[in-house]
Amino acid sequence: MSKLDGLQQNSVSLEEELLENAKSLEDTFQEHLKSLKNQFLENSNSLKEELLENAEGLKKELCSVVSLLEERIGTIETEIDKIRKEMNTEVEEIKGGVQAEISEMKETISKLQNQIDNFAHTTENVSENSIPELKDIKASSEPGKLFMKSPQFDGKTPCANYRRQFKAAARANRWNAGERAVSLTLALRG
Repeated sequence: MSKLDGLQQNSVSLEEELLENAKSLEDTFQEHLKSLKNQFLENSNSLKEELLENAEGLKKELCSVVSLLEERIGTIETEIDKIRKEMNTEVEEIKGGVQAEISEMKETISKLQNQIDNFAHTTENVSENSIPELKDIKASSEPGKLFMKSPQFDGKTPCANYRRQFKAAARANRWNAGERAVSLTLALRG
């Protein structure tokens, strides 16, 4: 039985050696696992710090860009306000000029209307018999057709002479008050 005892003893010795090797492998594995865990924690902390630094840098850059944009927006708003004020000033100046022109035109129209009224009033007293040229002019059978052209008035001819000529043309052409006013307005020059 000595062979069997020897085998048993070898078997026990192998089993002990296997257990010892397993224990040694387990210890080595645990050490490597612990080392990897520590490396992972160190790397993750390092990455976390790096990410925080990058985030802080990006935040500063973003704040700088926002500040520049706000400054540019302020400048643009200032320019817009300046242009708006200039435009309002120009519009007011144009309005004032237009109002002055309108007032001037109204005054001119009023003066012309008074002149027309005065002229019409003074020409009413002229009769066909007081102007010999009218006797030779024949009336038209067609209304509105002119036989005699209205003379032009430029202010150089004396008013009394012009009135007589105009009245003669108006009678010859059988103009009513409205037609006389239009013809007189068209005859004024200067």
